[in-house]
Amino acid sequence: MGGSYVGNAATFLIGTLFGLYILIVMLRLLLQWARADFYNPISQAIVKVTQPVLRPLRQVIPGLHGIDMASVTLLFVLKFVELWLTMGILGYSTHVAGLSILAVAELISLLINVFLFSILIQVVLSWLNPGNYNPITSLLYSLNEPCWGLRGVWCNRSAGSICPPSWSSWSCNSPRYCWSPRSVISAVGSSSQAPRPWKHWQDQRLVLDCHVQPRASRTEIAGVHGERLKLRIAAPPVDDAANKALIAFLAKAFKVPKGHIALLSGASGRDKRVAIAAPRRIPEWLDAP
Repeated sequence: MGGSYVGNAATFLIGTLFGLYILIVMLRLLLQWARADFYNPISQAIVKVTQPVLRPLRQVIPGLHGIDMASVTLLFVLKFVELWLTMGILGYSTHVAGLSILAVAELISLLINVFLFSILIQVVLSWLNPGNYNPITSLLYSLNEPCWGLRGVWCNRSAGSICPPSWSSWSCNSPRYCWSPRSVISAVGSSSQAPRPWKHWQDQRLVLDCHVQPRASRTEIAGVHGERLKLRIAAPPVDDAANKALIAFLAKAFKVPKGHIALLSGASGRDKRVAIAAPRRIPEWLDAP
């Protein structure tokens, strides 16, 4: 009886420690793949925890097509060792091939769960705290952006309309959140307009590269700064005031809720990347010469 308690405690401890570190490594892999903000404080914490192990691995395991194979290898090894220790403590026979297949299956399951829970958390945060920037929201948006792109494709095929990633509407049946492709194209303008390096579309999201000047006399568009749209913001860069003012200005300009504006990167700097989900109006300054 005592041995079973010790074994259960040992397996619980192994599962908790290995599971937590495997989750952190997977988050680093996914955030790197999604090109999330490296200077986000959460990103920095993940890097500090995983860098001592990944640095030597990267010296011998190169990346492949933009995927950090050192992280992939580390995930597999950690999961394999966790299963091997657990099976050994419980008295089961272990086979390399069987454990390898089980490790891959467990990692795929974890990957799916990470996306499912990250989408759920993003939905809840958009309800509870819409329009306010925080490090978690920025990372979740970067991580889930490919999922919303797939959702937009599904909506286009199933209902012939473009559905924004609105947390208050999960279907294409609401006229408040859905627009026909023709109306969006006419709102954006003709294809003869000169391209702007600081803007591009990702499905139904407009992404802007901005250069923000805080503590200005008023909030306004101030032309172009290099290859970025320049904005003057009256709010100071204190306690996230400038970011909130930027979100409020863009929400009013594009006639969308503040929850449709996501600060993808540059929260603590002047160069920022923002995304506007399904803008209802295209301001004139967007394509002004």
